[in-house]
Amino acid sequence: MEHPLALPCGDGAITPDQLFGIDYGGRYRFFALEADRKTETIVSTKAISKSFANKLKRYVYALDHQTYRDVWGIPSLSVLVVTVTEAHMRTMIQQLEFGEWDDRIANRFLFKTKPQFGKYWTVPDVMTDLLMTPWERVGTPLNLCKP
Repeated sequence: MEHPLALPCGDGAITPDQLFGIDYGGRYRFFALEADRKTETIVSTKAISKSFANKLKRYVYALDHQTYRDVWGIPSLSVLVVTVTEAHMRTMIQQLEFGEWDDRIANRFLFKTKPQFGKYWTVPDVMTDLLMTPWERVGTPLNLCKP
């Protein structure tokens, strides 16, 4: 059986770690969450290898073709990526910045670092800073607590 969050995109599907929405008083934003524990490479030369670049291409396809509308029934989508180090996050952002897509797609990917999600992950305390401080992205950072 296919995963309920699997989103078809070109040559396959992408399955986010989580999907959720935030209600801003009647205006909604929807997010796919990717928790990257730095267990995959950023770019791989192997076609079957898991890499951030492969995930990125699938999400770009889904955003560009708006497949989330038909599959999940939501009007918009941004992708939140939480990773473990600042350097790893910067490399991911560079993949977007210098990719073959336009800024309209690239700035829908938002990034934060959380070292707690590393090799020896444990359930952390509530992280209110995920909503209260801006997320990095190509271009201007975005604060999720504002519509």
